[in-house]
Amino acid sequence: MLKNIHPLTLGLSASMMTVMVGSLTAPAMAASRISFWYGPFQQSVSTSSLRQYVQTQQASSDVSGLLRFMKPQDREGLVNVLKVSLPIDVVTVSRLLNSPAGDQLLNKLSPMFIRRDQAGVVALRGAIVLASSSKNGLGILSILEAYPAREVNISIPEILSLTKNGGFEGLMGSFLK
Repeated sequence: MLKNIHPLTLGLSASMMTVMVGSLTAPAMAASRISFWYGPFQQSVSTSSLRQYVQTQQASSDVSGLLRFMKPQDREGLVNVLKVSLPIDVVTVSRLLNSPAGDQLLNKLSPMFIRRDQAGVVALRGAIVLASSSKNGLGILSILEAYPAREVNISIPEILSLTKNGGFEGLMGSFLK
């Protein structure tokens, strides 16, 4: 049957299949900026600048703009939180996130991410799974970098609300039970 197909047609078909399969396996859009929102106020930083700051403690102009609003101990706490990387594989993360406890965790964390659509839980689940397979490991910064949007919008009031209601420790404790 292949003998009757012109070699050029066969070559073009193979090329098109390669492009189609490549586009299916290509990484999705990932965040390059993080905007922190507090009511009408917003401060934006690039994910690469934030990663550089965490690694070197050298702040670019956009990170400096964010840091000037923080107390020195909060700056140190930010770096420590962003340095955390959990040694957990992607299969385990996926199984945990697709459990009832994982759904509960995602439903509590997703309001921190300001979105115009209703895909907050799905986007967060995808970002966490992608981050767990990244070379940097599963951490807050790798989750933000893997978040499926060009810009991640973070609600400071939602974060503060979460910390007042038992904090991340309480959420993670219920997740890991």
